[in-house]
Amino acid sequence: MINSRKIIPTAKGLADLLKEKINYLGGEHHLKRILKELGFSWRRVGSIRKQLMERSDIVFLRAQYLRKMKASRDLGRPIIYTDDTFVHAEHTASKCWQSEDVLAVPFNKGDRLIIVHAGSEAKGAGLVFKSKSRSGDYHDEMNSENIQKLLTKQLIPNLLANSVVVIDNAPYHNVQENRCPSQSTLKAEVKNWLRRNNIRFDDNMLKPELLESCKRNKPAHKFVVDNILKNHGHDCIRLPPYHADLNAIELIWDNLKRQIAVHNFKFNLKEVSSLVEEAFGQITTNDCGHVKRVEAEFLATGCCQRY
Repeated sequence: MINSRKIIPTAKGLADLLKEKINYLGGEHHLKRILKELGFSWRRVGSIRKQLMERSDIVFLRAQYLRKMKASRDLGRPIIYTDDTFVHAEHTASKCWQSEDVLAVPFNKGDRLIIVHAGSEAKGAGLVFKSKSRSGDYHDEMNSENIQKLLTKQLIPNLLANSVVVIDNAPYHNVQENRCPSQSTLKAEVKNWLRRNNIRFDDNMLKPELLESCKRNKPAHKFVVDNILKNHGHDCIRLPPYHADLNAIELIWDNLKRQIAVHNFKFNLKEVSSLVEEAFGQITTNDCGHVKRVEAEFLATGCCQRY
């Protein structure tokens, strides 16, 4: 009725129309109460734009990533995916067939193992260590030192020549060499940084002036991880943010944790560590077919369509 007259439904408009059609004698306030009882509400008019919109910087980073990956694949370069996860000592199946003898799981989650691994042509490129932190986020203990240990001791010795290593954007992957000073840097350290980089300055300059000189002359970002790999003849490519579906190794974590869950009855870290190593032996060689299909779908739509 309202749509046929192309009228926006307001209380006054409805009251006038009802007076004309059914001789409604009530006022606007009375009509509002009736409308609420009937389930109507006064709210903002909806938008016809229903499609989710991605941030342009995320689209840009994805496009760059996909083009780099395509170029690497076209050259036949080995692609190695890396990722990390964790598992608690009490990790077990949530359900199983039981009699009156109920399988009791400790209330406390217990100690935690942090697992870092690489998948593809690399063999044995894993790092497993006990978490010392009791915080909810295991990333508290993932740091540049542990990542460098994985790279130099376990990953790089197992890489084929001219490999490409895919990593995410975690802070421990983005530790910079020769990092430019910030507002929190002591003035003396700012001066030392300028001297090391052969940037001229007046010793009487104020700290804001020194920082501005740093900003104008700062070199391009150089990351520790990238340089370690580069020095051994390999390259590093970072996943675009929020794109775990482009990391092939993400697909193995569910399988690994499922294998641990169905065999973990002792609920101690030694047993879980043994189960992790056993699971690694079965899933180290990773099938990247699914990720290749996802990449191809993005490229087919101009790297832009996700929803």
